Amino acid sequence: MNTRTVKCLAIVVCLGSLACNTLQKAKDEIFEDPDLTPVRKVLLTGLPLGYACAIAMWTVQGDTVPGATISGDCSTFPCNAVVTIDVDCTGIVPPGIGEDQSIVVAGLWSDTNQAFLSVFPVGIEPASGSFSLTNVFTVPVMVESSIVRVVYASEDVNPGSDTVLNVSLTDSQKQAELTRLETRPPADTSVVVEQEAWIVDVDAKGTAGVLSDDVITVMGGGQFVEVGAEKAYILQVTVLFVQTEMSCMKNPFDGLVMSRNTGVTESEMIGTKPLIGTVLFVFHEECDGRVDVPLATGVYVTASGSSYSLNL
Repeated sequence: MNTRTVKCLAIVVCLGSLACNTLQKAKDEIFEDPDLTPVRKVLLTGLPLGYACAIAMWTVQGDTVPGATISGDCSTFPCNAVVTIDVDCTGIVPPGIGEDQSIVVAGLWSDTNQAFLSVFPVGIEPASGSFSLTNVFTVPVMVESSIVRVVYASEDVNPGSDTVLNVSLTDSQKQAELTRLETRPPADTSVVVEQEAWIVDVDAKGTAGVLSDDVITVMGGGQFVEVGAEKAYILQVTVLFVQTEMSCMKNPFDGLVMSRNTGVTESEMIGTKPLIGTVLFVFHEECDGRVDVPLATGVYVTASGSSYSLNL
C-alpha cells in the first residue's frame, strides 16, 4: 500500500469519524432521556405517606407495631393522639426517609377506622440534638377491612418545590377532606389525568402490624408545570395501580406510569425546539431499583426499550 493510499484512507476515516460525531451530537440535541422526576415524586410521596398513616391507624386500633409509640388516650372517640415512629426499629425504611429519622403522626380520630392525620417526617441532628421538619402532609384516612386508604391532594405545580398542605382545618374543610375518601380507583387514563390527587391504599394482608408482607398501591394523576430560562413545559402524569411491597421499597413490582410532556427548550444547535413526547413507565418484580420504558414517542422515542434507575 503506497503513501497516497494511506493518506486517502486516513482522510476517509477522519471524515467518517467527524460525520458520526456530528450525527451523535445532532441526535443528542433532538432527542432526550425521559424525565423521571414526576415518577420519583409520586413514589417519594405515596410510599412514606401510606407507611406512616397505616402504622398510626393500626397503633390506635391496638395492634403492636415495632418502633411505634402512642401518646394520648383513644379509649373513647373522638380522640386526639400522636404516634411516633422510629423508622429504624420498624425494619422497613421507606424511600426519602433516613434510618435515623422519626415520623410523627398527629391526628384526630372520629373512630378507630377514620381520622384526619398530619404526618411530620423529622430529621435529628445527633451533634446538636436539634431537629428539622422535612415535609408536612395533612390527609383524611379510612380503614376498610385490612386496607388503609389515604387520599392526598397535591398543591404542588413545580416538581422542584416541597409540598405543604394546611394543617389547620375548618369544619367545612374537614367535610371536604372527608369527601375525598369516597373517591374510587380510576379505571381509565382520561379520568386519571383530570384528577389532582393520589389515592394510597395499604393492604395489611390480614396481619395488621406485620409490615413485611404489606403492599402499598398508589393511583391517580397530576400536572407539573415548570418555567425556567432554558425550558418551559407542562407534564401530565397518570398513575395506574402502582404496587410496592414494603419488603422492597427500591421499586414497585407492578403497575404503570404514563407521562406526557408539552413545552419548549433551548438547543445549542437548533435554538428553540419543541419538547413534546409521551413515555410509558412499567415496573417489574425484580427488586433492583429500576423502571422499564417499553414505549416512548416524540423527543423521547430513543428511550423505547430502555431501563432507568429510580434512585429512590
